[in-house]
Amino acid sequence: MGSTKHTPDTLPPPTPLSQDEQQTKIEHFREGLKASCQESLSRSRQDTSWSRRFFDRDNCLGAILFFLTWLLGATLRLFLTPPAGAPLPLAQRLSDRNFLLFLLLQAFSLAFLQATLNTPWRTARPIPKGKEYLLVSLSLMLEFAAVAWLIHTELFPTDRPWNVITVLPLALFPALLINLLDARAAACTAILQAILLPLQIPTAPTDNTYQLFCFTLIVSVAALPCFRNIRLRIHYLTHGLLQGMVVAAMGLLAFYFAEGPGSADATSAPFPWPMAFQKILLPGLFQGLLTGLACLLFLPLLELLFRIPTPMTLAELTDVNTPLLQRLRNEAPGTYQHSLDVAEMATNAASVIGADAKLVHVMALYHDIGKLFAPQYFAENMTSRNNPLENGLTPEESANLIFEHTTHGIQLAQKYHLSPLILPAIRQHHGNTLLEHFYRKACEQAAAQGAPPPAQERFRYPQSPFTSREVAILSMADSCEAAVRALLSATPDLSKLARDIVEQTRETDQDPAVKCLKLLTENLGQKELSQVVRAIDERIALIFRKRYEDHQLDQVDLTTRELAAMARSFRETILFHFHSRPEYRTR
Repeated sequence: MGSTKHTPDTLPPPTPLSQDEQQTKIEHFREGLKASCQESLSRSRQDTSWSRRFFDRDNCLGAILFFLTWLLGATLRLFLTPPAGAPLPLAQRLSDRNFLLFLLLQAFSLAFLQATLNTPWRTARPIPKGKEYLLVSLSLMLEFAAVAWLIHTELFPTDRPWNVITVLPLALFPALLINLLDARAAACTAILQAILLPLQIPTAPTDNTYQLFCFTLIVSVAALPCFRNIRLRIHYLTHGLLQGMVVAAMGLLAFYFAEGPGSADATSAPFPWPMAFQKILLPGLFQGLLTGLACLLFLPLLELLFRIPTPMTLAELTDVNTPLLQRLRNEAPGTYQHSLDVAEMATNAASVIGADAKLVHVMALYHDIGKLFAPQYFAENMTSRNNPLENGLTPEESANLIFEHTTHGIQLAQKYHLSPLILPAIRQHHGNTLLEHFYRKACEQAAAQGAPPPAQERFRYPQSPFTSREVAILSMADSCEAAVRALLSATPDLSKLARDIVEQTRETDQDPAVKCLKLLTENLGQKELSQVVRAIDERIALIFRKRYEDHQLDQVDLTTRELAAMARSFRETILFHFHSRPEYRTR
């Protein structure tokens, strides 16, 4: 009596569960969900206390620097006296309402600024917080000192304090910070300047304080769009001239409304255009050009001192004619092309999720320069089917050869004086992932010899997991590009195909010839686009899942929505790379 064989259409209906069984399954589900949430919290380090995460070494350093900034600002403001007036007693200066308000606003503003710099913004550059605190503190200290010097030297009349916007280069520090750090640090510094500047001028009339704040804020914030993402040196002058036009316009408005017919003074004279041109328009345009020239002068020095590349430097590093990339193109052409493909994938994904796309692009171009020490040992540079890593080398020796490309890459980067921001990409773009192929090979050899399997640590990259969003994006793009290229360029295993044909045509209801033709078409024929896309999605999802389960993403601020957006971006870029062309007749 033959056994009954159920097809998908004739499967028996599932047996309904009892109420106790349903309750048991619900309890198991709740326990599993609770354990999963606890593991997720532990892995993302969000179960630690807020104080432990905030009061780290960098934040303590920032608090000390901001306290010194507050102390310098308070000291300079305390000893500022009207140039023509007699010095006031110390007790009277300490009890001055404007001075106390300045101290209070300065303290609250600096505390808010530190909290802002400590917050993980999506578009923040991966720069150490200590450098951010130091640069912002130096900018504010220099601004306080410049205002005090201008007041004592009487370069602008203190009875008309709004003239400071045409004398003091208020846009200089935001322009420097937006190139060295990011928009949040520059914007916070510009706003802090506008808040504190009216109170730094002791003789500022009370009714003009808000007006001075507005004009100063507009002039300072105007530097952000003018000096952002500059890639050519000449743009520092042209954009500085544009910012100077904004300064001149603001000065003209301040001069007209404060001293012209629209002012509160009924005895004011008609609007003097020659005086406005001489004291407002020309100084404003000159200040903009001076700001651009100062950026040209100070940015290279600050880059060298703090080792922070500006967008213009990153743009220069993307030039494929640099000596190091020329070496990679000539000595390891496969690695060079792989780096270009990874750079496009990573840059597109970084743009989608709001990461630093320029930095990711440069990282991708240089992440595999360490393969120059032995290009023939890496798959993309092999010109034949003979793999030198599989012939005559033990799995440990093959793994050590692959590990060496990160160490040699750091040495080459230091030799060619690459930016320090690129070094984490060279060092960490594999994290401490496992070389599964050679580990399994070593386990098979150990099992054949009756020995215990080797430790996984011997086949893991000797580096730490990813520590920034940019490095994580680069690593995922690197792995996905290599995996999908191997998938699309794989040749069918004819021996396995022959065995499948024998097995599947032995007992079948279909005609063996039809079944054989179907198998040959699936394995050797051209696949449909939907099948290719499905295979690419599965391979990318496998890479993402392995990186997550291997705890490589624990220290990176990436949400599941951003990971999904990265996967979609990778798929689109890969499909554009490996597009097909129709074949046209030539005869």
